[in-house]
Amino acid sequence: NEAGEKKKALLFKVKNENEFDAQYSMEILFYYEGILRERGLIDQQCLSAGRSSMGKLNGQYFIPTEFTEDQLSNPNFNFEIESVEVAEIENCE
Repeated sequence: NEAGEKKKALLFKVKNENEFDAQYSMEILFYYEGILRERGLIDQQCLSAGRSSMGKLNGQYFIPTEFTEDQLSNPNFNFEIESVEVAEIENCE
């Protein structure tokens, strides 16, 4: 996190298999014991045609703040990726 503490994070790998550059956004819903406890957003990221972006290196991660380490490791913790939006753009800068 920003304070330099090691925290569990959800890392994403995103690949643009299109022949055009794309801008994408997605919402991540975090559940514990079947109850929605937190939402995350990756918003308006750009990815060039045929390229991929992965994990912490490219900023494709989310660190839940409403959960303990034990809860994140518990089988009652779950997440869903929702509201994925992709749009063709002329050029990633």
